[in-house]
Amino acid sequence: MELIHNICLHQKEIVPIPDGIDPEEAACLVLNYLMAYQLLHRYAKVQEGEKILIHGASGGIGTALLQLGKLSSVEMFGTASKEKHAYVSSLHATPIDYKHTDFVREIKKYHPDGMDVVFDCVGGINFKKSYPLLRKNGRLIGYGSQHLLPTLMTIISRKLIPDGKRASIYFLILSKKQNRIGLKMI
Repeated sequence: MELIHNICLHQKEIVPIPDGIDPEEAACLVLNYLMAYQLLHRYAKVQEGEKILIHGASGGIGTALLQLGKLSSVEMFGTASKEKHAYVSSLHATPIDYKHTDFVREIKKYHPDGMDVVFDCVGGINFKKSYPLLRKNGRLIGYGSQHLLPTLMTIISRKLIPDGKRASIYFLILSKKQNRIGLKMI
């Protein structure tokens, strides 16, 4: 049985898909790069020369962050399983084995003063461990988190005592609504 869904969108929100491209793959590609662009440039506002850590660097959004980060001339580190290290390296990032290496200790070896931005798709304890890696004016940005409640608790606890760092969660759907109704991200 085939399901048919009708939706109503403004013509500015519709993009034609060329023949021969799977619509599901096209949707994922657009979503990954839209999310990565928003995270890097509109939310974190990365600048040339900054140091960033990307958790889940070999995933869809992680890959897009690495490719766009290279274009922005930032120094990149990415957590990934050992089997994905060659891929992460090919995207001009220093890979960190999240299964067998303490990513905090590894980053501190390279940059004792910390990171400018950490992008965290994992959340929970990972988010909490990433916060101390930030240098002054550093930004820790969670997205797509599986562990939303612990991540929110980390953000709330960090906002109680200002320390010159920022922790937040980015939701793509809210960024669109923010433009229409003035919502602020956490």
